[in-house]
Amino acid sequence: MIIQWEYMRETETSRLLYKEEPLQSSNLYQYLQQPIEQSASPILSELVNLLNDDEWTVHFSGDFDAYHFIQRQIQREPTFNNITIQKTNELTSNIHYVREQMNETPFQSWRTPSIQSDVDQLEQVHASIYVLATMSAGKSTVLNAMIGKELVPTDHLASTSKFIHLVDHPSQERNGWASNESGTIEKEKHLSLETIQRWNADPSVKQMTIETPLFLGKASMGITLIDTPGPNNYQDARHKEEIQRFIEQEEHPFLLYVLDVEKIGTDDDANYLKTLQTWFEQSGKNLGDRTFFIVNKVDVLPSSEDVERSLQHIRSFLKGLGIGPVRLFPVSAHFGLLARLKQRGETLRPRDEKLLALYSEELEKLQLLDYCPLEPFEKETLRMTYDSLLPDERDVFVTGIPIVERAIVQLLEREALQTQLRDLLERLQQEAKNELESAGRECARVSYERTQLPKLEHEDVYWKALMEKSIAYKRDVDQTFEKIIDALQSTKRFVNYLPNTQQALYYRSWKDAQHMQQFCANDIQLVVKPPNDTGFSEITDLALQPPQDFFRVFQRKLEEAHHQLKELDERVNFKISEQFPYDVFLHDVLETLVSLMNSASAWRDVNYVYNYQLQDFITTPLDYIIQQLLPVREKIEEISSQSYIHQLIDPHHVAEARRNDREVKEALQTYEKEERAYRQQIEHMQQALQTFVERIEQQFQL
Repeated sequence: MIIQWEYMRETETSRLLYKEEPLQSSNLYQYLQQPIEQSASPILSELVNLLNDDEWTVHFSGDFDAYHFIQRQIQREPTFNNITIQKTNELTSNIHYVREQMNETPFQSWRTPSIQSDVDQLEQVHASIYVLATMSAGKSTVLNAMIGKELVPTDHLASTSKFIHLVDHPSQERNGWASNESGTIEKEKHLSLETIQRWNADPSVKQMTIETPLFLGKASMGITLIDTPGPNNYQDARHKEEIQRFIEQEEHPFLLYVLDVEKIGTDDDANYLKTLQTWFEQSGKNLGDRTFFIVNKVDVLPSSEDVERSLQHIRSFLKGLGIGPVRLFPVSAHFGLLARLKQRGETLRPRDEKLLALYSEELEKLQLLDYCPLEPFEKETLRMTYDSLLPDERDVFVTGIPIVERAIVQLLEREALQTQLRDLLERLQQEAKNELESAGRECARVSYERTQLPKLEHEDVYWKALMEKSIAYKRDVDQTFEKIIDALQSTKRFVNYLPNTQQALYYRSWKDAQHMQQFCANDIQLVVKPPNDTGFSEITDLALQPPQDFFRVFQRKLEEAHHQLKELDERVNFKISEQFPYDVFLHDVLETLVSLMNSASAWRDVNYVYNYQLQDFITTPLDYIIQQLLPVREKIEEISSQSYIHQLIDPHHVAEARRNDREVKEALQTYEKEERAYRQQIEHMQQALQTFVERIEQQFQL
């Protein structure tokens, strides 16, 4: 049986799950609301009562101090012997949260193997810390204390002259290898200090790598501590270049700088720190933010007041170099190493055993935890943890080494995870943006194709075209009738005023000519220009001409009217000749006009011979024809356009127009539906992306 135990240090509350469901119990509820130091034992007892299984496992999710506290409670209490506790990786929990949030979004690109591989990398967070110091500050001793074994050379004559990479590894074998530019030179299992010293003295070796548990295996991520040669011990110019390159090129470089509390303010430290500060400033970074300052050898200080003064002195020294604010961690690396060796079961020399016992009491009085740059609740947690520690664990704790280890792990986990999360978030946002742009392009394509559809209402367009043709046809018929009526009326006017015309021309009377033009000017203009003010030459000339020229004009007008009536009769769906025999009447009028024209040799003949015949043979028939044609015109206007439309209608074309309309409407509906879906998809994607980013930034304080 597996129980999931989640502990939130910030709220000091716990949650118990069995098969993803909360465990319910009235007794459990009150314990789950208490700090782990008070609730661990009661919770375990209640679980024993609730679960009758012989053996069960607790998968614990929370900080390491809480985990080790519960672990010690299980070890101390015989009734808990059937309980096994395992620490779940915090990074694994974080990745699970990221995956859950990603799965709630609609972005398909986030589910590709490439993106999933990037998410997997969050569980494999790695961080490197370069460990720096001037000569004899105790840098190597600090590193040995952190790995719990003497592997880094500490003698000043054989101090580190090569880079030593201490890679966090769960194996206690402490395997390692020596290498140069060409690759690995030598490998060895179960490394010893003697082997490291031999490699350190070998000119062909440029770098050493040791796989070892760091911080007693409490680092939940891949940390590598890199021991560097001191500034006075550079045997290779590339040593300095590598440190500078790490500071300038690494996005979040971290240093662990060891200071000797007895040698604060030396020129060596000042010069080295100035160089480091310059490199940081050149890359736009702050040395104080990226460095853990380890104040070593505080065991020489007699009281906590001396610790406070020394730390203040160091702050002033660093501030004078332009470095600040800073993290200062007072430690005793020498006694930290001895306490760790003893805790691991190694036998100490009698003298070291006595010194450790003595200085452990003195270091406990210094209360080094009070001076460490931790949050108040973290300090309180560590104090409560200290009360439950075993004697050997207390001896390690008072040296300050576990405190700086805790600070390093917490900061690096947060920084490294945040860095990788920012990179992942940036890539996810770019992938989401690509999908949004793709959806936007598809939406624009659909919108454009919708606008390119043929216009709707093909049938209406078809009928409209027919109506336009009908209107044009009606207008043509109208104009034809106008011409016919005008020709008839023009001829009538000419005949009525013919005596006046003849008199004006014969007697060369300009006044009569003007009077005549007042009534039939349009008609006269067809055959003679209006007289000008200079005289009567045109009238005189015209008077000498036979009247046939005038008659011939109106003959042509009547013949044209006759011809147009015949054409119209054939064209319209209404036989004019059946309604009125215009042909007979016009024929008689034309004969009379032609007879008059042929008989009159001079204008005086018009007046004397035909004056009384004109009314009976020309004017009266013309009036009759006009009167008969007017109602015919109205009838034609009424039915001809409708008949014309019916002649033009093609049932096949009408059906095709209707079919086209249906197809266009269906296509339009499809495009509108698709466009609406794309717009909804884009809106949903934008909202999902915003929600995801907000949740991740809030969860991980990015």
